Amino acid sequence: MHKAKDLNLVWIALILLTAASALIAEYSGPSAAIVLFVGAITCAKGSLVIDRFMGLRSAPPVVRWAMLSYFVVFPGLIVIFSLFTDTAGQ
Repeated sequence: MHKAKDLNLVWIALILLTAASALIAEYSGPSAAIVLFVGAITCAKGSLVIDRFMGLRSAPPVVRWAMLSYFVVFPGLIVIFSLFTDTAGQ
């Protein structure tokens, strides 16, 4: 039963993080800090899903790191391209 409670707490945290990033992205002006913040939330959510819901915390390190890298590489690329297009447009 303890594991179910932990999963429920992680699920609630994922909902709150999603709502927070959506509200911040919707109601704030475009800035590098906002893009970085939303990218960091995406990385945190990805690691929670991979470790807790997919159960890869105890998986072989290569498998776990391959999955975790997805949530670091792609949000990182989005942040880089977002910052690059902001500076290129000015």
